[in-house]
Amino acid sequence: MEKEYTFYKIYHKQNLECLYVGKTSNFKHRKSQHKTKGYVNDDTNMVEIYRMKCDNKTALSIEQSWIDCLHPIWNKSNAQQYKPDEARYKIPKYYILRER
Repeated sequence: MEKEYTFYKIYHKQNLECLYVGKTSNFKHRKSQHKTKGYVNDDTNMVEIYRMKCDNKTALSIEQSWIDCLHPIWNKSNAQQYKPDEARYKIPKYYILRER
């Protein structure tokens, strides 16, 4: 089943270092959760980097592609349930250049 996913990053405001990459179907709620846990605070920010309507398997591939591209320091492993032997989603070049 397809649904709208928002892919986001949490980054450090001073040095712009990417800290975390994730996906959600409810960005506002997810941001609130990250604030409650202290991941989004005065020193960090959470912003949308990509949005797409797709199935969960494709969403995992997209999330993993962003993790591979941005090298966030808080993502210690692959996207949840992502299998490394599966085909990767190719992020359009415009988005990659904009986010680096």
